[in-house]
Amino acid sequence: MHSSRTHLCIFCALMAALIGLMLALGPLHVLADDAPPAKPRPMKDGKVLPNSVAFAAEGEATPRRIQGAVSMLGGGDLLGGFRMLALAKFDDNTNQTQDFASDDKGRYWIVLGKRVKELRVYAYGDYVIPDSWSTVPLPSMKFEKDETWDLKVRPNAPVEIKGRVTIKGRGMPAELGNVYLAPLDVRQDGTMQVFDAPLQTRCDNDGRYSFRVPAGYYRLWAVWADRSVREWPHYIGLDRRVELFASMERNLEVSLGPVIQGRVTDARDGKGLPGRIDLYTNAFLRQLNNTTSDGEMPDEEDENGKDITWPAGTFKFRVFNVDTEDFAAVIRPRGNNASLRVISGLNMADLESRPLDWKLYTEDQIVVDLRAQTRDRALPIFQLDLSLEATRLDDKSLANLRSAFTVSGYTDDNGLVRFTGLAPGRYNVYAEQQSLLLAEITVTAERRQRIALDYDIPVAVAPSSTKTAPPARKPARWSRSRCRSAARWALSSATHLRASRCARRDWACFP
Repeated sequence: MHSSRTHLCIFCALMAALIGLMLALGPLHVLADDAPPAKPRPMKDGKVLPNSVAFAAEGEATPRRIQGAVSMLGGGDLLGGFRMLALAKFDDNTNQTQDFASDDKGRYWIVLGKRVKELRVYAYGDYVIPDSWSTVPLPSMKFEKDETWDLKVRPNAPVEIKGRVTIKGRGMPAELGNVYLAPLDVRQDGTMQVFDAPLQTRCDNDGRYSFRVPAGYYRLWAVWADRSVREWPHYIGLDRRVELFASMERNLEVSLGPVIQGRVTDARDGKGLPGRIDLYTNAFLRQLNNTTSDGEMPDEEDENGKDITWPAGTFKFRVFNVDTEDFAAVIRPRGNNASLRVISGLNMADLESRPLDWKLYTEDQIVVDLRAQTRDRALPIFQLDLSLEATRLDDKSLANLRSAFTVSGYTDDNGLVRFTGLAPGRYNVYAEQQSLLLAEITVTAERRQRIALDYDIPVAVAPSSTKTAPPARKPARWSRSRCRSAARWALSSATHLRASRCARRDWACFP
């Protein structure tokens, strides 16, 4: 009896263990059945997109390889199966595109032939690859081995930023103050650049503001003027980098702008120069048309209301519409748009406690003599208005100041116009009040440069006639003013025929 009970207990224990094991395995089996399927790979025309594309001829020796990871901007999460478009530009200016996608771990590969000169990568759908990540810097890559270029992606999902602007030291709202929000392009090295015009709104009576924008990095600032005071002093508050990837509240406090003062002088004779000083942080955060004294008109009043005139070139004004820790001063003499001086890397903490001595026409400035001449005989074209606008600057630290490098002037009797203070880079040359693009020139770091601008002067040609041609006669010599008017009219016409003849200085032209 005792033996049978013992066998029964052993059997029951075995059954209990078996049932427990089945119960333990059962839920795992159910979870496996209910698990979501793996994310399908992106497809095009019924085919799975590859994670590697090639822009190289078949059998081409030593192709260049680029690899990298795709992740979300602001979060760092790798994006597996992310669809993209690669655009390659070849040495003959032709383009080729290919679709591809990152692998399950967010990696991608691109193979380039020797003829590829430029490469950009774009996102599809509701995503954007910012410009500084989208443009692959091929010229700076050595390709001694596979080059790495990671890609950052931001969603186009709308988010809201709102807050309240108050006045520092008062606790009061900045009633009806102006608030700006500018999109930032954050580069791989961590530096930032404003790449588009800022949005603008006005605070309500309680100093509140709001924006609804796509997710991304932004620069936020506010400007408020105290209209209860005669001088209308300006206040500014700045948030240099806002990571706006979800709706948020961000308050700003505006402070009274600091005062900058000093004198602008001519380095050649030490005399003060009337003119203007433009302050730039970038093309959108800037404070323009701050003038220096002309030495004649009153600049301020004393406590008794008596006018005070400063020496020529003296300046004193409040800084309020730039980043006071990072800005540049662009100085231009009055009545001379062909010269400028750019002083970059300024910080008010270093400038506020002392008067400044800024000079124009220094020996270290680049001087470019541009000569406008006819293509066939290299004859000068005088009294032609020419304008230069920078399209690319070699110094990357000046990238935010490209719009400041704009100069203009008239050619003299020898067809020459002198531009002073340019930075090395590429410039477009315009004529006739910027209505006619003449050429693109390169300015180097050489201190003294001379560039000849050759082109054909267009003229109108009379229709042919069946009448007998009149006897040959000497051409009538036009006056200089009449010839100048004809040349200007010809430059602005759409015809591109060469002028018949011009004699230097005398301008013997043919009616």
